[in-house]
Amino acid sequence: QHRAMFQWFRRAAVIGEDDCYLDLAKCYRDGVGVAESHERAVRCLRQALRADFIYDETAEKVHAMLNEFRPRAV
Repeated sequence: QHRAMFQWFRRAAVIGEDDCYLDLAKCYRDGVGVAESHERAVRCLRQALRADFIYDETAEKVHAMLNEFRPRAV
């Protein structure tokens, strides 16, 4: 079931539903329907930001997720 959801997000992103890149990033981050990969999650987030149009709310979520992957100073 989760694998089917991931595949749906991926197909939608490929045909131009750029908001789906955020959903793909969440799947990669959490390992839902696909193997966990922070590198692929970041790639999806960057792709979302390259979209011709992105809602402000979506952009905020993308930036917040990108911050999750930034190294923290100790």
